[in-house]
Amino acid sequence: MLFRFSGVDFLIRNSIISKLENLPTDRSDCITTVYLLRSNQQYATLFSVYSPNFQVDPAEKDKFYSELHSLLQGSPADDKVMIVGDFNARVGQVL
Repeated sequence: MLFRFSGVDFLIRNSIISKLENLPTDRSDCITTVYLLRSNQQYATLFSVYSPNFQVDPAEKDKFYSELHSLLQGSPADDKVMIVGDFNARVGQVL
């Protein structure tokens, strides 16, 4: 099943839909989260992200990473956390 929010998506296998704590939650235009029940009331928190690219104003990039950091800090310590998506990373020097 495909869940689409703003610019990020989750594609979730039908067999684990029943393990969703809730539908994916749109945290911003670039960050969506979903909580999966693993076992014994332990959860996995998945973040789907789309980072602003290198052409975007640095303040907007800082805002994105600040939001992501805050969400990670707010995740329970015993949750398993996975971050997936497009970080628009660049290696090396732009010529």
